[in-house]
Amino acid sequence: MKKVMLFVVASISLMLAACGEDSDVATVEKEVAEATQTETANAEQPENDTKATEEKKEENKDEVANNLAHGENILKENIVFEYEDGDVVMTIDHAEFTKEVATSTGASPRNIISDKEIFLHLTGTISNDTMEAFQYGHQLAGVKFKAIYDNKHEFDFLADTESLDGSKFQGASIDPLEEQKIHIYAQVPLAIAQPDKSLTLIVLDSEGEHEVFIR
Repeated sequence: MKKVMLFVVASISLMLAACGEDSDVATVEKEVAEATQTETANAEQPENDTKATEEKKEENKDEVANNLAHGENILKENIVFEYEDGDVVMTIDHAEFTKEVATSTGASPRNIISDKEIFLHLTGTISNDTMEAFQYGHQLAGVKFKAIYDNKHEFDFLADTESLDGSKFQGASIDPLEEQKIHIYAQVPLAIAQPDKSLTLIVLDSEGEHEVFIR
């Protein structure tokens, strides 16, 4: 910009020296002023575009932060699985992105401090009408979970069952003749909370893989 202004000043000097009449001087001054205004406007345009882009990014961040603060449910409908001839029923009724996973009473919180990661947190209930404890959500269990983001990034879930009074987590199993609240969660990059790409829940059991589209 400084080089342009120096050129303009030099041009004014040469033009004024070459002009002998006041009307010609006025014309030159007018043309130089118009050229300077155009150059200034062109120089400011990229700055305005950059500012608009940054403001848009901040708006997107604010939207995601607002959704996280309110625990927005991203499920379109409940997800229901049945095992042991229907004697074990697992219902997932809520999926959210959150920085904290805790019981329904707020006990036993697991937190993420990093500003680059977040929990994908699923909650629901499981009932067991069999004669034995039912295991789920870990490598040795008959039912496991993982998430696939954008059809290529995979993340394994952890799982926990709440105690009946909601005071603690007691592992990924449920005893016979009980119905309890379950938590299935994965620590994932924050970018996954942006709603512009697909997110799929994969359930692995003795019958194979089952896909459930979360969004």
